[in-house]
Amino acid sequence: MSYRVGDALLRINIKEMPQSGFHDFFQKMLATHKEGDTLKVGKMRDGKEIELSPVVEKVRLTRPAELTEDPGATKGPLAFREQWQKARAGKIRLCQTNQNRRHRG
Repeated sequence: MSYRVGDALLRINIKEMPQSGFHDFFQKMLATHKEGDTLKVGKMRDGKEIELSPVVEKVRLTRPAELTEDPGATKGPLAFREQWQKARAGKIRLCQTNQNRRHRG
């Protein structure tokens, strides 16, 4: 699936992306599809709506996700980084989304 920074996910299999609770939405999608299934994904790129048909496949991570510090970061990203670090340490469960805009990659 071709996905670029700035693309906005609109829907997966005709289900509109939620403004909140994205983690739960995505987990339900994963639970109802198996490897080899074809999805229909709607996204917005450069003001144009695009439909994709990616095939579900297992992805093996070769290294854990990392956040690097941005010396020019504002309060929002710094707060997110702190929460993410707590989640990685097992201190909290992180499944929050930005409710003011669609999810971007």
